[in-house]
Amino acid sequence: PADRVVFVHLDELATAFSATFSLANAGKRYTLIEGTQSLYGALIHHYLKHWIDPNVSDRWLRNLVTDSRIKHYNLDDVILVQGQPSRGNIYLILTGYCKIVRHENDQLNAVATLQAGDLIGEMAALTDLGARNASVVAQTPVIVCQFSEDVFTALAASPAFHAELNKRWQLRPLVKRI
Repeated sequence: PADRVVFVHLDELATAFSATFSLANAGKRYTLIEGTQSLYGALIHHYLKHWIDPNVSDRWLRNLVTDSRIKHYNLDDVILVQGQPSRGNIYLILTGYCKIVRHENDQLNAVATLQAGDLIGEMAALTDLGARNASVVAQTPVIVCQFSEDVFTALAASPAFHAELNKRWQLRPLVKRI
């Protein structure tokens, strides 16, 4: 909570930094309607149980949600930064759309668009990279559930779950083109 909001206006930002900061745009709104914990819990359960793996145990879901935090992001906010350490967190998008962006030399390449129900940050944990391989930028106001890599990777040990995630990773560029 703060008594005031400070806006910083920049005329132009170098391409190398465009996915690192959230710029204030004319008309950008910061109003958020808070949901309830029961609503977020229901969304988490729905997305993980029905979209990711219908065989996920309720015990695992309870452990995951117990250690979770709900975070809010606005349009153009950077959720993850390419090259930064993972810090032990994975995110499940509960509402909104995010753009996956990769920095290659001096260019930004949009890789995919993700929506509610998609995971972000899971690649760093499951591929043992330890660092983010892309930046994630909110395309709309976004609500995410942040949870522990340790609890998540315990589920990902299942070959069926890992295979489903690999399939989703391979489909991201195709879905973006469509």
